[in-house]
Amino acid sequence: MKIEQSKINKLGLISDFDPGSPIRRSLVDANLYSFGKKVHPGICVTFDRRTHGIDCQIPSTHPGLEFSWPTLGPFRKKLRGKNVALNLSQFSIYNGLETHTEIYNGETEHHRAIVVTNSYLESLFKEFDFNPKNVAFDDVVFNATSAMTSLTRDLFENRLVPNDFVFDCIVSSLLIEVFTKFPGTFSDKITRFGSQGRFPGAITKAKRLLMEMYPSQTLNLDELSKLSGMSKFQFIRSFKASTGQTPMRYLGELRMGLAKNKLVTTKQPICDLSLSLGFSDLSVFYRNFKAAVGVTPHVYRKMSLRA
Repeated sequence: MKIEQSKINKLGLISDFDPGSPIRRSLVDANLYSFGKKVHPGICVTFDRRTHGIDCQIPSTHPGLEFSWPTLGPFRKKLRGKNVALNLSQFSIYNGLETHTEIYNGETEHHRAIVVTNSYLESLFKEFDFNPKNVAFDDVVFNATSAMTSLTRDLFENRLVPNDFVFDCIVSSLLIEVFTKFPGTFSDKITRFGSQGRFPGAITKAKRLLMEMYPSQTLNLDELSKLSGMSKFQFIRSFKASTGQTPMRYLGELRMGLAKNKLVTTKQPICDLSLSLGFSDLSVFYRNFKAAVGVTPHVYRKMSLRA
């Protein structure tokens, strides 16, 4: 379907946060554009976009830091005045306030995106005097690291039953990865703070550790506080002040969020699932899950199949 570019240009900049904008709405109504938007309050917005045979260019601007990548063939964009084609192993990362244009050439395409909110960026980096509006990387196209591939896969696998604790851990880990690996406006400051052991901050570091180590059956508070570089008392106090939860309560919520998604999206036996989440005793997993969710894992899975 050829869309008259003049009709798009007259609309000016279209916010990716607004699937109801006229051009997007007309494409969705014609079953040519699937938006796949999910809002994860205070953290990010995720998009799972599919297009079917549209031929147009759609400019966009919005607050936040955007990650986008193709999952089916190259995905074309115009960024900083240049046309770029992202391959399957590449990401584009840029400040959403930079004008960026989606380019569609009549092919069937599928790409995904994450827009991290400015409020989340501010909370993550507040001790380092970062202004999210000024965040920019030296380049806009990057070869994916193994951590980026793994974290973004985890993020979309957990969209079906979203959990704030899961998304908090994944997104904070993703931001640490890109800010430490790719040069940009804050590289000098990050390098300096990193050499002083101050970046990432202790709580952000702890969240990354929780995401990496939740399968461990021996993970405990002493180990977490030591790896975060704080005394146990200081760690508990700082973590609760930042998240509203104690570290071990947060770990429990993280495991329950992951458990709900695995129960819905996989056929993994519950005994194996509990072991993969760090529970050595199936009865403990059943007891904790029922206390958190109100039903047993078995009943939860059956209920999700009926839904």
